Amino acid sequence: LLSLDFCSFTGTVPSPIFTMPDLEHLHLGGNYLTGTLPSNIGNATKLQTLTLGSSRHPTNNLSGTIPQGISGLSELFFLELSSNQISGTLPDSISQLRNLQYLFLRGNNLEGNISMISELESLVFFSSAQNNLTGDLDVCGIPLLRHSEVDCASKEHRVTCECCNFCCSQELFDRGEGIFGCVPKLP
Repeated sequence: LLSLDFCSFTGTVPSPIFTMPDLEHLHLGGNYLTGTLPSNIGNATKLQTLTLGSSRHPTNNLSGTIPQGISGLSELFFLELSSNQISGTLPDSISQLRNLQYLFLRGNNLEGNISMISELESLVFFSSAQNNLTGDLDVCGIPLLRHSEVDCASKEHRVTCECCNFCCSQELFDRGEGIFGCVPKLP
């Protein structure tokens, strides 16, 4: 376990961290880190939790794309990248993270299709609001999913959910007048 959240660190995420053979938990959220996600991120094959963002206290300002090599994190069940400046499309390889239960991508500059998230059958919590993602997200096909935050009510960037009754907007959520995201239909 390497837990260095909210330590006021500056600089980049050091790539040698991802060569530590027994690293299972890495928490660097709430610092002042910049730069890109290291391309060797997938080398930490025993990593179970990775926190490089924070939706409660956003301070890191990581940029660039999510590396394709993220698929090497086969044990990963918690990924927090919220409130950074990560851009580009979601890599197709993210669908190979079969143990992933919690995925936080909120408040970045991600774009493109989101449909591969439907392949993450272990997903329990998914947050991708405040990005530029589009496409169909089959939340009904993710058996364990209990909470999702997506931009389904945006006029510019629409994510559709065939099994939802309605979507609630960020504006209503911020005003305390409802939930945010997809509301699944009841059987």
